[in-house]
Amino acid sequence: MDYRDIPAFVARLRECDAIAAMALEFAILTAARSGEVYGARWSEIDLEARVWTVPAGRMKAGREHRVPLSERALAILENFHDAMTCDLVCPSPRGGRPLSHVAMAKVLQRLQIYGATPHGFRSSFRDWAGNETHFPREIAEAALAHSVGNAVEAAYRRSDALEKRRALVEAWANYCELEAGSCCEAGATALIIQIARIGRPSDKPGRIARFPRISSDARGWARAEIQEWSNLIMTVGYLWNSYWISDCRIRCTIRPRVWRR
Repeated sequence: MDYRDIPAFVARLRECDAIAAMALEFAILTAARSGEVYGARWSEIDLEARVWTVPAGRMKAGREHRVPLSERALAILENFHDAMTCDLVCPSPRGGRPLSHVAMAKVLQRLQIYGATPHGFRSSFRDWAGNETHFPREIAEAALAHSVGNAVEAAYRRSDALEKRRALVEAWANYCELEAGSCCEAGATALIIQIARIGRPSDKPGRIARFPRISSDARGWARAEIQEWSNLIMTVGYLWNSYWISDCRIRCTIRPRVWRR
């Protein structure tokens, strides 16, 4: 998925009341592989230090990987922690075992997002970091648990630049909040774009499912349209409120005279 479509997608993702949906958002925010998220355990999470330490045995490269956690990632973990039933961070609803390895893919399928995979969000993160930020390439690659440089350079570089990567993932989480922080705006924008496309709303959810692939120009037009309607509603509300107050004043002045009669 294009990184420019991530905020709108995350907004829709948060409307899904499912463990797999929250697990997918957590994977997006941490730029982790889906298998690492499926197997995450509470013993690997340090909420106070805001770090998730994935052991070497569960990493593709066979090296321990420390993942800094953004504020939103911590909020997701708190939701998981409130419903904790075992050591698994995001267990299957059936309990006692990890989510199915296709659980995140099924979330995409239910949202009718085609051509995207859970693993592909790592590429979206990398494209965003390279195109939209000034973070060094080494920091972005380290966030993906990729090796940088040759064996000699790797041997001398012993730090994992955790705090620099923390700033990177926090910036990524803020970027994902551009539209995810206001699901109502995202839903209204989708409705306006749908009306512009087919002339009337549809009761088929699949029509709105194509929303994340809409161009930035269309989204900008939709936001402007929403603002115009908001201003109109506020004006009508002000006029109605003024009329109601005036009507009350008239009634208060007339009724005593009628009573005296």
